[in-house]
Amino acid sequence: MSAVSAKSILVIGAAESCLGMIKAIQRKGHEALVVGTSSDQPGFGLANASLLCNDGDIEKVVEFAIHHQAAGIVPTPVDRTLAWQAEVAKRLNLIFIPPERIPNFRHKYTQKQALKRAGIPCAEGYLWQGSKAWEYEAEKLGYPLVCKPIDGYASRGVCKCDNKADLEKFITEARAFSSDGSVILEEFMEGKEFNAEGVCFQGRPYVYALVEKISDPFPYTVEMGHIIPPAISEEDKAQLGNLASKAARALGLENGAFNIELKLEKGEARIVEVNGRLAGDFIISHLLKPSTGLDMEEAVVDIALGREPVFEHNKPDNCGIVRFFNLPAGKRIIKVPDLEATIRQRNLIWAKSFYAVGDLVPAVTHMGQRSGFVILVAQNREAMFRATDDAIREIVAGFELA
Repeated sequence: MSAVSAKSILVIGAAESCLGMIKAIQRKGHEALVVGTSSDQPGFGLANASLLCNDGDIEKVVEFAIHHQAAGIVPTPVDRTLAWQAEVAKRLNLIFIPPERIPNFRHKYTQKQALKRAGIPCAEGYLWQGSKAWEYEAEKLGYPLVCKPIDGYASRGVCKCDNKADLEKFITEARAFSSDGSVILEEFMEGKEFNAEGVCFQGRPYVYALVEKISDPFPYTVEMGHIIPPAISEEDKAQLGNLASKAARALGLENGAFNIELKLEKGEARIVEVNGRLAGDFIISHLLKPSTGLDMEEAVVDIALGREPVFEHNKPDNCGIVRFFNLPAGKRIIKVPDLEATIRQRNLIWAKSFYAVGDLVPAVTHMGQRSGFVILVAQNREAMFRATDDAIREIVAGFELA
């Protein structure tokens, strides 16, 4: 590590989802200052320096960062820590989303209002705070509609409601995942859903990849896979990328990462949600580079230090997929298969089970309850789907359940 070029960069997050970001900092020749809230988080094992503290402790993190001369702070694939990161960055005068703009990315109704003011097409919606009957708002929208918590994440509490009985059932669930009990009732948008993954540097957006989503059937909105590149026309790709860039600018993202969810409804792109962070589900850390040759995590490191990221419009040579699987709900896990053997034999990028021996498999109502995944690349979509199906079939068959 060069004594001249090396910088210390702060990562607030030590969970498995943050490991890719920590490794990217170190690949760039810098030191990773890792903050975690639980001593068993794996990020501590990679850190050049680490801090264990309570969730949201600004003072302790600022003190730690000053001691280690932090020169930057990076986003991670986690929504919940955005406000914490922003306050720390402000205190340290580091590049990040300003605290006053965090509601544009964490409060979904504030976000919707900002998008509509900018003329960005998105779903109509109403904020329901429990002070009056929700029937009025629901009738104005019409069914079907989407009910979701004001600041939830990983699809927790997000449900499609086809009628009043559905809404009566799901609105309580949505409130349970909302920090203040507020809920958005939102127009349901038809069409295929996609992600736009990219960064902003000094107000200029760069879309690194468009991602096609695979989702479970409604009423829940559980994402079960992500594919790069999407099977759509170049015209539709341009439409999605352009709208994502406009949305990032409209919400005031000057520097950092974005993960933007969009739909193509009757051939027209519309925004679902805008996240001011890296995508989850290991899309950025494990899928994007093998599929496109681009490293968005390293770009984020450069941006944190005020440097323009490397970006090239190169067409993917491979088709890549993150594909999740679910085990039968209500079963107890007796044995987990040897996933390392499957990874080697089938040339997978990664495979993982979220459950261990003794765990009871839950019914899946949000993304935090999925059973596991495989990640792989292939030369075309047909080969990709075939290899994915074979790998998941082998893995699932290797579990012993009771």
